[in-house]
Amino acid sequence: PLPRNSNLDSRSRVRCRSSAMDDQVELEEEYDENYEPTPQDMREYAVLIGMDPEADKELMWIAREGLKAPLPKGWKPCRDVGSNDVYYFNFETGQSIWDHPCDEYYRKAGTATRAFAPLRDGHCHCHRHRSSSSRMLVNIARNQRGPY
Repeated sequence: PLPRNSNLDSRSRVRCRSSAMDDQVELEEEYDENYEPTPQDMREYAVLIGMDPEADKELMWIAREGLKAPLPKGWKPCRDVGSNDVYYFNFETGQSIWDHPCDEYYRKAGTATRAFAPLRDGHCHCHRHRSSSSRMLVNIARNQRGPY
């Protein structure tokens, strides 16, 4: 996987902090619960998690929530001094990944929500589904608050 583009890392308001690792710098997330991503940030993040910003306009709330999601417990952003790439390290498990730990959750949320697209608008051609069930699915999906 490729490191996250710094433009897409707007949810991680980070400041540098000294670290015991010679070639790595541990960064500290400064989470701002009032942060609102720009429309451009949401479009770029939507693409990153496999959404089409034009075709999935009604699902852009998923991109918004993904950008606003804080790092889960134990995770910290780190920067490799040599390459200047940002990655994420879980200090409890020792796992490191290139993508923000919440990206996969929001990627799956977009995929699952799109799978119910015929139900969302009550246009399913299957006689077993009604618009009330589509409203229920959308409400359930919208009330999910992320993997933390």
